[in-house]
Amino acid sequence: MQILGDSQIYNFERRENVQYETYEGQTYSGKISWLKNGDYTIIPTDESEIVLSQNPKFIARILKINENEYLYRKIEENQVQFGRVNKID
Repeated sequence: MQILGDSQIYNFERRENVQYETYEGQTYSGKISWLKNGDYTIIPTDESEIVLSQNPKFIARILKINENEYLYRKIEENQVQFGRVNKID
């Protein structure tokens, strides 16, 4: 995953309906909750709530799918981010 305009790349893995992500050396996970029209949010597990002191609520919308990648918009509190997710085999 890459937030557009940010040179850092974030890695995560999705298995079934759970996403696992490592951030600053800590791994956290959460259930992917699909809402509608390509919108989703991640609901952190109890363990992830402990690992990360701040788990902001957000909604991401898939804007465009192209082969093994998609562009998304993420709305978190008063911020809007755009990013790209590439599937790696």
